[in-house]
Amino acid sequence: MGARIRQLKGRIKQAAGSLIGNRKLAREGRDERRSGRTRQRFDEATEKVGDVIDRSADAATDAMGQGRNGRRRT
Repeated sequence: MGARIRQLKGRIKQAAGSLIGNRKLAREGRDERRSGRTRQRFDEATEKVGDVIDRSADAATDAMGQGRNGRRRT
């Protein structure tokens, strides 16, 4: 289940629990919403780390292709 869907589902559960006075349902909803938010942040961080690794690999490849004075080797 996607992180945003989990957040939405949790928000609905939390609201329903609060509306009918069911503390357990409200608590489950709050926990599910928080879990979705945590998962979303983790996914975003993982993507950023992947981008940094890709840029570093590209920079290393470019650096290996250049000589001392900045010209590309032929």
